[in-house]
Amino acid sequence: MRTGSTRLLRAYTIAVVLVVGLVAVRPESIPEIGYVSHLREAFSAEDERTIQKPYLIDAFMESPIIGSGFGAHAGYLRSERRPWTYELTYHQLLLNLGIVGLVALGGLVSLYFVFVTRLLTQFKDGSAIPFALLIGIWSLLIGVYSNPYFGSFDFLFFFGLLPYLSTFRLGFDQSAARIQS
Repeated sequence: MRTGSTRLLRAYTIAVVLVVGLVAVRPESIPEIGYVSHLREAFSAEDERTIQKPYLIDAFMESPIIGSGFGAHAGYLRSERRPWTYELTYHQLLLNLGIVGLVALGGLVSLYFVFVTRLLTQFKDGSAIPFALLIGIWSLLIGVYSNPYFGSFDFLFFFGLLPYLSTFRLGFDQSAARIQS
């Protein structure tokens, strides 16, 4: 990145941190904006995620080491058609996989992130799109906390880009040039 772009990115990051800090310290100073009220409702006692959390944790505590398996019911019925689906994806993964499975899955995902990060630092030329895909995957992992995105093959496809990016051992430009010739 150029020096000007780096400075702009740093200034933007500092501004975001300051605004989030202000909101955390003085929430009453925020005017009633639509997304702020939506965020407050998301953490209220009537929200589905807040209701589901204790059920998922209690069901996890019945079999914490190896989990209950996929399709396990936590005692709370969210949907008649799919009673095993919950909004809190990581809590549900903990229920389904247990500590052993979640550590194995988290280790695998972390390993692929390390592979891709090393490739991005090693081959800086042509790495803008893979870097953007990596940021998109991080955003998906953040959003998946409170939404069951991994229950859809559409979003699993994007998550599958992480192992794909780790296969570019010759760099992102050389691999494409080699394929074309």
